[in-house]
Amino acid sequence: MSKSHIRPRVSIGIGCVLMLVAISVPASATADFWGTRNAGINYGMLFTAWNVAGVIGPRIGGVLFDRYHNYQAAFYPAAVLAAVVLICEMLVRRPAAPQPAV
Repeated sequence: MSKSHIRPRVSIGIGCVLMLVAISVPASATADFWGTRNAGINYGMLFTAWNVAGVIGPRIGGVLFDRYHNYQAAFYPAAVLAAVVLICEMLVRRPAAPQPAV
């Protein structure tokens, strides 16, 4: 196989692994922060927001590409938002375990 056939397959493989992580980690984090009682509803809301962003984000990127004729106008704001989210995630601490009633 030539390198031109290997690169797309490696990229797809890496993307699949990242998607598995992106799907499993929020579920456990949701249960850790808000408990398992309403985990299904909370995770459903989180996943719905993620899917709405998946629909709206590419459309915004397409509009910016049509206007500026390159993807930099979409990439840099997305990179800034990703950095803000990373900082927010680093500041969040796991809630303390509830103390048993005496």
